[in-house]
Amino acid sequence: MNWCGDLYVGPVAAGSLEELKKEVEEGRCGPEIQVITLSYNGKDNLDIRPALSMSVHPYLKESGPLIVGIAASRKEARELVEHMAGDCVLSTGDADLRSFFLRTGRSI
Repeated sequence: MNWCGDLYVGPVAAGSLEELKKEVEEGRCGPEIQVITLSYNGKDNLDIRPALSMSVHPYLKESGPLIVGIAASRKEARELVEHMAGDCVLSTGDADLRSFFLRTGRSI
């Protein structure tokens, strides 16, 4: 899986981040765990998807989109996206999250 070097992590998920990432990679996480990825449709910025989907689909597991955030629930994921957008606007003056992650070196 393609994890962002400077991953955004929800407060609940932060308590066990390394174990949670391992569970996501192995397809053992709970169905409520969400990942935030760069959208690969070319027109949207981000997608929020169940983390289990990343391990079920071979493409997503091997060469899927960059994972920029992880959260313990859908609600926490939406809050993280709001935080990301705020950081993006403060840093760049716009809300182009895809470019923000790619040009700021967060995708290392």
